[in-house]
Amino acid sequence: MDELLTNLLGVDRANRLLSTVLLPAPLVGEEQPRGLVSRAGVATALSLVLFEDLLHRVPTGERYVLARRALGQRVVYDHGAVRTVDWHHNGRLPAGVEALRRVLVPLGYEEVGTYPLDRIHMTGKVFTHRELPDDVPQYFVSELHVDRLPVEAQQAVTRVVGDSVDPLGPEAQALLDELADRGWLPTVAAARLVPALAACFGRTTATPGCTTTSSCWSTPPRWRGSPPRATPSTTPPTGSPTSTRSPPSCGTAGR
Repeated sequence: MDELLTNLLGVDRANRLLSTVLLPAPLVGEEQPRGLVSRAGVATALSLVLFEDLLHRVPTGERYVLARRALGQRVVYDHGAVRTVDWHHNGRLPAGVEALRRVLVPLGYEEVGTYPLDRIHMTGKVFTHRELPDDVPQYFVSELHVDRLPVEAQQAVTRVVGDSVDPLGPEAQALLDELADRGWLPTVAAARLVPALAACFGRTTATPGCTTTSSCWSTPPRWRGSPPRATPSTTPPTGSPTSTRSPPSCGTAGR
């Protein structure tokens, strides 16, 4: 885990993150040959880089973490939440939950629960890791059912998401397929994959009110080296840095 995070973020940021978040015990003592990282390891690394980006964007989250560190405590990052749009005018992006299911399942996740949110025209899906369901962070993925909205609202949604791009390029898809098949990846390959996966949790449209230019995309995370290809957005979900594993609430917009 430390080798992968160092490849992704550099020594200082990786060490700071590892000293901030309490890692799953099975991963700390994982007997994986050096130079390789398991499926659960890749999933955990993804959650950690999303968590770090969250702290840069959400001052209250950063203050919470700093307060815990001041007490000599680590935080348990138990789940992340992200919203998607279930609509057929969705640009190049798969509709709704499918945009993230295709990422989570190869990482070892499975859908274990459904939360009907009919009052707000949404449905939530809970994904936990098959191999380490109590250790690797969960994801709560909700989708907005646009077809249940008035026509005027449907038109507004189309204006926002109709030009969505797909951050998951052919190289990332090939690495995901390899990870799903083998259950592990070389660390160098995993370091190429994680940034592309993180982009899938971001906003994949231009900021409302902007034209579709590079200046309108959300700010990319601070990767160690050059930014990965085909990653125009990187606004990950805000998972709660709590010390309990209560059922995830319908949280925060990823796009």
